[in-house]
Amino acid sequence: MKLFFSMTKIESFIHTLPNEAVEAINTFFGSTDMFYAVCYLIAKNEHINYLDKHEQWEIRNEIIANVWQNIETFLNGLSLNGKEILADIKSDYLEDFVQYKERSFAITNEEFICIIKKVQNLRN
Repeated sequence: MKLFFSMTKIESFIHTLPNEAVEAINTFFGSTDMFYAVCYLIAKNEHINYLDKHEQWEIRNEIIANVWQNIETFLNGLSLNGKEILADIKSDYLEDFVQYKERSFAITNEEFICIIKKVQNLRN
């Protein structure tokens, strides 16, 4: 059974950002939808990493924290409240998790990894 999701509050907000911010997000992430998907999937990976606590989970957690920080800094550089935007996206993921909802996005693993690598290099 395929679940259809209506846009969340933060997804709607992202689509109404000033043109300069949307252009910067589109340039870096491909689109505002891709930006949301990447952040949602990072939140999901962070949560799974915390729950599973596989070998070297602390190292992976540090990497995820650095990725979050780089995205927050990127958003802050666009005169946006990066911390609040990312918190809202994380909240969307956790809300879906507690309701046993599984979202899918039009992003491949390769695209996700490519964007994560770009994000990791933002401050380098």
